[in-house]
Amino acid sequence: MSGKERKRLGIMPRVKEGEMTIEETTKTAMEGLELRDVVCLEETRVISNEWLARYKNRFFQIVPQSKLTPAKKKVIVQEHLHGSIHLLYTGKEIRFTEISQWLACPQPPTPQVPILHHEKAYVPSQNHPWRRFNPMYLGRKKELLV
Repeated sequence: MSGKERKRLGIMPRVKEGEMTIEETTKTAMEGLELRDVVCLEETRVISNEWLARYKNRFFQIVPQSKLTPAKKKVIVQEHLHGSIHLLYTGKEIRFTEISQWLACPQPPTPQVPILHHEKAYVPSQNHPWRRFNPMYLGRKKELLV
């Protein structure tokens, strides 16, 4: 009987001596896991120079726990079903505090330059130097003199 026929008929596969059954393998695989860690939302974030991780417009300040700086490293943010947040760094949970509002470095104010709006176009006067070499003006000048 092939594997497809066994599955269709609902017959469990034979277990050879020394092999583990399906139930035993799943039990051993699930021994070190907790259900709350399995059923949660996970996202990877990069830690900033200020030791901050941002997740869903919330800021989490990581508490220094060793001399090594985790800046520019990746952290896993876990959001459990009941709403709690956990941060994992190199597979271990780390301590953090949530910052209600992050104030970035203040930027110097930019000077307000007034915008000049001319109401009408600038027209130079009749004796302006721009008009000296204009052939149309020279032709008009001769007409005016005649």
